[in-house]
Amino acid sequence: DYVASNNNQLGFRGRKIAYTKEDYVIVLLGDSHVEGVGCGFERVPEARLEYHLRLRGKRVRVFSVAAKGYGQDQQLAAMQRYFGQFR
Repeated sequence: DYVASNNNQLGFRGRKIAYTKEDYVIVLLGDSHVEGVGCGFERVPEARLEYHLRLRGKRVRVFSVAAKGYGQDQQLAAMQRYFGQFR
C-alpha cells in the first residue's frame, strides 16, 4: 500500500519526526482518518495542517501517531511510545 519510507520512526504513516526546541509540536492521534489512508502522502492531515499553520506565520511541526482501526487503548499505547522518545 505505501512504502516504509512513508513511515515515521515509530512505524506509523507520516513524515520523519524531527523538530528543534523552538518549534511548537502538534501530534495528531487517531485511526485511519488521521493516518490519511485515502490521501496521497503529500496530502496527509499532518502535512495539510502544518502547511496552513505555517501560512499564518507559526513555527510548527505536525506529526501523526495513527493507524487504521486503532481504538482508544491502542492510541494511548501509541502516544506513550511517542513520549518515550520525543517531547
